[in-house]
Amino acid sequence: MRGEDLEDARILDVATRLFAGLGFDSTSMTMIAESSGITPDALTAKVGTKTELYTAVIGRARQLVRDRLAKIPAVLDPPTRQGLARTIDITLDAYADNPLMLKLWLQHRIGDASDLGDVEGQALLPGYSWYANLLRDAAPEDLDIDYILTAIRWLIEGFLSGGIIHSDPEQHPGHPQGLHRTASDLEDFRAFLKQAMHRLLPLPEEF
Repeated sequence: MRGEDLEDARILDVATRLFAGLGFDSTSMTMIAESSGITPDALTAKVGTKTELYTAVIGRARQLVRDRLAKIPAVLDPPTRQGLARTIDITLDAYADNPLMLKLWLQHRIGDASDLGDVEGQALLPGYSWYANLLRDAAPEDLDIDYILTAIRWLIEGFLSGGIIHSDPEQHPGHPQGLHRTASDLEDFRAFLKQAMHRLLPLPEEF
């Protein structure tokens, strides 16, 4: 986007919603302009090309991820069981609070805007490398930390994208049978994820 005044939150919000829902390749500038209440020419004058607008949308999503993950060093250094639990909270909430960000990444993974490179990896790598190295020093030697940390992301994205199937209402009172994702499900998933990660990655208790 061109110029200081082009960080227009309304246009970025509209573009984010459309890019996340339809993908970069299927979203036109005309669609963004009409949804923003301006003409295509006015939109182009404000934001430049569709690629420039998409870059601004991705840049905002990247910054959101980095701002959330920036909280991890304070809770995970030194690495403890409690610190890992708080790290899971930070990561889960970053995605759960921003569902369009996850949809942007998912669109890109299925080939959308493929010529723009690894937009997700570029967002995650700076903070990821730091706490991966921290946990690698604390974990048993036979554990691959990259797979452990990626498994956390896989599980989070799978749950937020697909929900949970409860097959037995007696085991899950208050939850209907079938596929769903309620606020209560989210908290159950949070507890499950912490339990699973504590078993996969045993860390000392906090003193």
